[in-house]
Amino acid sequence: MILLILSFLMFWQQPNVTSVKVTGIKVASGQLRVAFYDSKKNFLHDSKLTCSAVIEITKAGEMIIPVTCPAGLYGMAVYHDVNSNGKLDMTFLGTPKEPYGFSRNAMGTFGPPSFSEAKVDTSLDTSIVIDL
Repeated sequence: MILLILSFLMFWQQPNVTSVKVTGIKVASGQLRVAFYDSKKNFLHDSKLTCSAVIEITKAGEMIIPVTCPAGLYGMAVYHDVNSNGKLDMTFLGTPKEPYGFSRNAMGTFGPPSFSEAKVDTSLDTSIVIDL
């Protein structure tokens, strides 16, 4: 019986809370939306995100979003949904109209960064800063 309990405790993974501090918020309206992606294959595919959180913006400047997600390697994306419509609005050229950012403040040259440029280990760092 004790062996069974010990084996259960070894494999039981407690949720990890990662604090995502978002800076560069210009207006105190709308929502902040953050998504965690667990692999290169899933990165930036909203149907394949691992964890996410949405909070109402209450002040300009910076805010912290607590996200409960198992510890691991993630590429994170955040955007300021200014009009609270639940999507990142784009121009007719396909560039974002709303402020956005990625973990490690990674930026791609002609598009988003790669998963490897943005990935962070939430088992080591549970406080991430992303600038919009």
